[in-house]
Amino acid sequence: MIPLVPVSGRREGFVSGTLTFRGAVPFIIGPQPYAEVLERVYADTSTGDRLVIVDVDGLRSRTLNTDLVKSRRLRGRETLFVSHIASDGDILDAMCGSFDGICIPYHTASDDVLDESLDLLEVPRAAVFVSKGAEISTGNSAESVALGLFGKGFVEVLMIDVDGCTGELRSR
Repeated sequence: MIPLVPVSGRREGFVSGTLTFRGAVPFIIGPQPYAEVLERVYADTSTGDRLVIVDVDGLRSRTLNTDLVKSRRLRGRETLFVSHIASDGDILDAMCGSFDGICIPYHTASDDVLDESLDLLEVPRAAVFVSKGAEISTGNSAESVALGLFGKGFVEVLMIDVDGCTGELRSR
């Protein structure tokens, strides 16, 4: 499983904590300073490990948190980023950040954004939010949604279990 690090706030006021979901909407319980959470994640992981930064505010408000895109990086870890992506401009903005990769959320992205991400991202990744084996927005089998994304051209699919607040990266 890949650690999910939820982040909320702006600039120096970033907080993290325990991730929870109400449907597909993420929330943070027990907010703590983001820098302290990153230090713990760094101590609990090894060089080369992956982790996922979840833009809680972006997913809730359906806007990319550009302050978070500009935030500091956790060195020695492969950091993937999940946020609401509404356009090719958002993809380009997110690519300018300190993340190693971007995961386009399937449940909020239009077909155009999914298609554009295939052309713009070096390693196209999608994020599928799953509850009880089903993709949250359609109710379709999460496995069939992932297979469809692989067939479309995505190289990796991040399966985010909203019930267990865990992530698993699958490759085609």
